[in-house]
Amino acid sequence: MPQPHARDADKGRERGPGQPPIGPVVKAHLPPAMIEQLDRMVSDGTADSRADAIRQLLAQGLEK
Repeated sequence: MPQPHARDADKGRERGPGQPPIGPVVKAHLPPAMIEQLDRMVSDGTADSRADAIRQLLAQGLEK
């Protein structure tokens, strides 16, 4: 008999509200090297997440 998928296991539980929206969703395709740089910012504590790293870098670039 197949095992239930992990995603199906919590369908009965009520979930929290999740992260509050900061603004509209903007999607971008980035090369792997850039994603690695974003991940380094997260791992060294410069940013809380990839999204936060992107927001920080965009803010710095737009200030110029």
